Amino acid sequence: MGNFKSGLEAHASELLGKLWSYESGSFLYVWPRRYRPDFTRGELVFEVKGRFRPGDSGRYPHVRDAIHADGKLLVFVITNWICKACFEITRWCLKHNIPVIVVEDLP
Repeated sequence: MGNFKSGLEAHASELLGKLWSYESGSFLYVWPRRYRPDFTRGELVFEVKGRFRPGDSGRYPHVRDAIHADGKLLVFVITNWICKACFEITRWCLKHNIPVIVVEDLP
């Protein structure tokens, strides 16, 4: 289906199935830069995150706003492992009103 950047993205793709598109399209956000989401379907935009890279916490609120302005919802997908990185991502997402789902709970 795609050349995934991580094993977690590949696993999410297996669970989501063929109805979801991998890195199809992009959103222009304020900085201005282009954002290419990991998966999209209808109004949902899934970003698979195993950890935050430098600059992620500054750019994703802008990405969220650009996606919302387009009538879509940004959702972070994290691994189901209990780890410090996943805890920090979840805590950050709650603070910034970005829903989080565990990869094993994907529809």
